[in-house]
Amino acid sequence: MSANQETAFALLIAICIAGLLALMSGFLIIAMAWSEYDQQDRERAESAEPRPSGGTLVRRAIARRCPRCGRGALFRGYMTMNQACPACGAEFWQNAGEWMGPVVMDYSVAAGGALVTWSIMVLLSAPEFFQIIVPALVAAAGGAAVVPWSRSFWTLFLFVNGEMGLASKPAKTARLKPLAKKVLEFGRRGGDRSGNRRD
Repeated sequence: MSANQETAFALLIAICIAGLLALMSGFLIIAMAWSEYDQQDRERAESAEPRPSGGTLVRRAIARRCPRCGRGALFRGYMTMNQACPACGAEFWQNAGEWMGPVVMDYSVAAGGALVTWSIMVLLSAPEFFQIIVPALVAAAGGAAVVPWSRSFWTLFLFVNGEMGLASKPAKTARLKPLAKKVLEFGRRGGDRSGNRRD
C-alpha cells in the first residue's frame, strides 16, 4: 500500500467516525427538542390539535410535507420552498437566518461525498484526472440532491423545537380574494349585473 493509499484509508476512517459523531449529535439535539415538544404538548392538551408521532413526522419530512398538518407541500418547485403551508397556513421559517441549518447539511453531504469518493479513487489507484473530476461531480450532485430533504428535515426540527410559525388562516382563502373584490365592487355599484344602480 502506497503512502497516498494509506492517507486515503485513514481519511476514510476519519470521515466514518466524524459521520457517526454527527449522527449521534443530531440524534441528541432532536431528543432534547422532542423533550421540549413533549412539554409543549402537555400545555396544549386542551387544544383540539392532535400531536403527530415521531414516525409520522419523519414520514412527513421524507414526503416534503408540512410537519404540522401533513397535507400541505413544503415546496412549489424542486428547490423553491413555500413560505407557509398551503393547507393549514403555518409559517415554515420565521427568522431570516433559518437557511443556515440546511446549508450546513448540504455542505456536509457534498464535502463528505467528495472526500469519500476521492479516498476510494486513491485506494483503487485511479488516474489523477479521475481523482479530481469524479469527487467534484459527486459533491455537486450530492449537494444538489439533498437540498429539498435538508430543508424538509430542518423544518421538522423547527416544528418540534416550537420555532415554526403558528397556523394562521389557511392559504386556500387567498383564492377567495378576487371573488371578494368582485362582491365589494358589485356592492359599491349597488346595482344589478348590468351595472345599473338601483333606486
